[in-house]
Amino acid sequence: MEKIEIPSGIKPKEFFYEFLPKAFDASKADMDLSGYKGINFTMEIDVTGASGGIYTISLTDGDKLEVTEGKKDDAIMSVEISEKVFTDGLSGRISGFPIEAFFSNPQEIITGLPPEEAKQRIEDLKGINGMMEMEAYSGDDTIEMNLKFNGKSNPSCRIIGDMDNLMSIMTGQTNPVQGFMSGKYKITGSLPFAMLLQKVMPN
Repeated sequence: MEKIEIPSGIKPKEFFYEFLPKAFDASKADMDLSGYKGINFTMEIDVTGASGGIYTISLTDGDKLEVTEGKKDDAIMSVEISEKVFTDGLSGRISGFPIEAFFSNPQEIITGLPPEEAKQRIEDLKGINGMMEMEAYSGDDTIEMNLKFNGKSNPSCRIIGDMDNLMSIMTGQTNPVQGFMSGKYKITGSLPFAMLLQKVMPN
């Protein structure tokens, strides 16, 4: 499927309520999603700043997307990100930060994996409680983002490193243990919790 162009300068509320549902419907066109029936996922994105807000994305059966404003108790994962980092990421201004690619094909939030793997990944996420803080460097930019799992802030860890290295680890291109041992990134806080996060990273 061709990438769906994200409008330049789009504000978070317009993005989540107007662009994202349309992009989702376009990205699932002509796909057989019957294998994803019963696979559901809810995540929050908290965009901090004057034009930000908290948006909850609920995916049902792999083929229905609903966006609501505010928190939901059943959110498996919450992402906190500043409005500047969010909009810069959508525009592609931040090198190596995959927000634009991710939201250009939002249907892949679940269907990027085969049904059984998607189901297992969601079950793994439900078993993680805590928060990962990310501090990444891309050129002159410092990108900070917090990922909270199942509404819990503790235990927590902070992962620090170059954006390209961190994305390589989070997308499964680099083994997390090997990356850590070779100095591609640093971890502060709870090391056992950081190791637990390997369960939800691509193999």
